Amino acid sequence: MTRDRAPPPSQTAKVDKHEIEKLYKRHIGPLARLLRKMFGDGPPEPEDIAHLAFQKLLERQETTPIRNLEAFLWRTARNLFLNEHRAREVRSRYDYELEQLYFAERGSTLEPERVVSARVQIKAIQKIVAQMTAPRRQAFILHHVDGLKAAEVAREMGISRTATVNHLARAFAQIDAALRPDAKD
Repeated sequence: MTRDRAPPPSQTAKVDKHEIEKLYKRHIGPLARLLRKMFGDGPPEPEDIAHLAFQKLLERQETTPIRNLEAFLWRTARNLFLNEHRAREVRSRYDYELEQLYFAERGSTLEPERVVSARVQIKAIQKIVAQMTAPRRQAFILHHVDGLKAAEVAREMGISRTATVNHLARAFAQIDAALRPDAKD
């Protein structure tokens, strides 16, 4: 046994791209199949999540060694899937709440006039959000589209929670004022 033998690739801090290529060829199919079996056909697509897991492995900047690349890969894929699924649920809930708040009346049908009116209101909201200051727009999107809590938005933006809450309150007030029936165009 020689002393100058290199440790196995899975024990080194930086992951060798050649090793990842071999790992990819060996595990991309089974990983996508397992994701499909665990979570269904999507969205998100299991194949996309499997590819993202390998991308995360390639982009990894940490210097701590990965003891088991396969386990790391499976866990990364699972976490990516759950995060994406959670974000989609939040966006769906937000879309539903927005629809209920501004467009839906209980028991009503979607008449052509209401559809046109809803589209006009959505375009108005998009225009309002586009006109917001960059920090206000970023806080609004992180909170209401990505589903982050105010404290998480504050950390992401590098500002205080109070400043975040102020941005969110002003964003809502701006949207509400523009969408009121008595608002002037």
